Amino acid sequence: MHIFITGGSGWVGRHLLPLLAAAGHTITALSRSESSDTTLKAIVPDITIVRGDLTTLDVLTSAARTADAVIHLAFIHDFASPTHDFMANIKVDGEAVKALAAGLAPGKLFINTSGTLGGSKEGRPYLESDDGLALRPDFYDHLASLGIVPIVIRLAPMVHGTGDKGFAVGLIAAAQRTGVSGYIGDGHTRWTGVHVKDAAKLYLLAFEKGQAGHYHAAETDGHALKDVATAIGLGLGVPVDSIPQENAAAQWSPFLGMVLAMDSPVSSKLTGELLGWSPEHPDLIEDLRTSETYFAGKAEEPVI
Repeated sequence: MHIFITGGSGWVGRHLLPLLAAAGHTITALSRSESSDTTLKAIVPDITIVRGDLTTLDVLTSAARTADAVIHLAFIHDFASPTHDFMANIKVDGEAVKALAAGLAPGKLFINTSGTLGGSKEGRPYLESDDGLALRPDFYDHLASLGIVPIVIRLAPMVHGTGDKGFAVGLIAAAQRTGVSGYIGDGHTRWTGVHVKDAAKLYLLAFEKGQAGHYHAAETDGHALKDVATAIGLGLGVPVDSIPQENAAAQWSPFLGMVLAMDSPVSSKLTGELLGWSPEHPDLIEDLRTSETYFAGKAEEPVI
């Protein structure tokens, strides 16, 4: 099949591309720069490059028009920026999804990306059958209304592994800056994670199955954030302590301080049953305790 992918040079994309190529699919990728071109060509030498970004809507529609399937991974991950505007980024993403869908013929696959963060209600795990109530809309109903086969992968917030520059790195950078590895309140707020290689495998399985639905890339129901903070404290050799909610923005950032207070347990039971997916790589806590990615010298400033 011919696949058009956005975010192919990104965190999950660079692990998914070789899986798609090995399965014999032809790939066209959106690329913002010559640097991204180089990354993409290094992964899949015969990949076709289309220059554009999430705001070049005509480019997105045109590229989707020639594809058998769209895999949409790209998102503006600037959560660490002082000018971060999450709602503006959500709007950009929504317009991009609609532009991609406008070019995709009925009956074709659209694999969209959402998240699990914020989806849980009243402390129970967020289920695949639950409505898309997380922070990032998934446009499932819009895609279905166009006759497209909608598949939504809801990623755990902590997509970890070698090369991670995400939320885990943000927590590490904050602990280095403040000298304290923190958690909010009693630390029992739960987030889950998924190893980036397991996440990429889930996209491949969902693509191959081609069955409309929501699927969860989550390695456990949830890790208590106190346990995450403890692993970071051990890795850095800094104390671990509770941070009052009113001090969360100063400890991390306004956005991260807000979302760390969200209890977000997740179930991926149905995903495993339908797709035969189960995590095979280290979970977040083990990765933090054993991987040199996170504590081999000073952590990089996070990009999400």
